[in-house]
Amino acid sequence: MAFWIAMVVPLLVSTLDTVFAYLANDMITSVLNAALEQYGVEPVPAQDTDWIYTAVMYVVLVALWIAFGFQLRAGRNWARVTLIVLAAVWLCFELLGGLLAPVIYVALGMPWDLGLPIGMVVLTLLVRALALTGTITFIVLACRKPSNQYYQETRYFQMAQWRAQAAPWR
Repeated sequence: MAFWIAMVVPLLVSTLDTVFAYLANDMITSVLNAALEQYGVEPVPAQDTDWIYTAVMYVVLVALWIAFGFQLRAGRNWARVTLIVLAAVWLCFELLGGLLAPVIYVALGMPWDLGLPIGMVVLTLLVRALALTGTITFIVLACRKPSNQYYQETRYFQMAQWRAQAAPWR
């Protein structure tokens, strides 16, 4: 189960975040520019390619996540530890971004929702909830006793195969 959560949730969340970045690019840039003009900062026009940076970042991260996920499925404990650490970092960024971003917006004199339509705000909150739920579920499933047994049994099986290949005359 942890394997499928490790494969599906990051792919789904990154796809939805990329779509959101594409749809909200102009709106967010105009709100940020309006707020920064209050402090004397020159406005920066929105570029049609701004969302591509988000997409490229997510493609790289999801590719790494899936590569580690296949190693996880193969019983590599190092992949499990790596994915747990990455999931914990992702969880921290989700919590900090979701909780602190609206506070920072308000502190800068911007609306907490950046003036986005309510549908996009709800979509964003749902994606954040999916990311948090999926990340926490993955960490819990990867650390449970059955997972530990799976990695132990896989290691014993791999060691037995290695010994059989190392000494074929037995």
